[in-house]
Amino acid sequence: MDTAGEESPSLLLIEENRSIMGPLQDWLTMALPDVQLIQTTDRRRGVYLNRSQKPDAVLTDVSALGARGAEHIGRVKAAQPEAAVFALVGVDHPPNESALIRAGAEACTCIWRLRTDLLPHLQTHLKTQARAIRSGVPIN
Repeated sequence: MDTAGEESPSLLLIEENRSIMGPLQDWLTMALPDVQLIQTTDRRRGVYLNRSQKPDAVLTDVSALGARGAEHIGRVKAAQPEAAVFALVGVDHPPNESALIRAGAEACTCIWRLRTDLLPHLQTHLKTQARAIRSGVPIN
């Protein structure tokens, strides 16, 4: 997609667990080859990068945060309300799932179901962004 000065849609990955970050980054690069991947292992830096880099979507792991996951999603969403925020959780249907959605997550899924549950949402959103970028009218 990076032809003739056009920009690719971008995805910010926020994953604090370094042992997960590498494989997840590699997998996302293969699954979304036309997407610019921005990544960080620090939540605060993730909020900053969301505000400054203005990615089209954010994928953030909230599994270690428990009840505070919704607060993190809210901070990410507030940093750039136009970005679609997707939450990775540690278990299927966590007790705070509705709070994550209310805080601004478009969707949330267990990291083990990323390929089947969340990837289609990400692909659809980023494909829409790519068409909008090509037409010169980015939408979120």
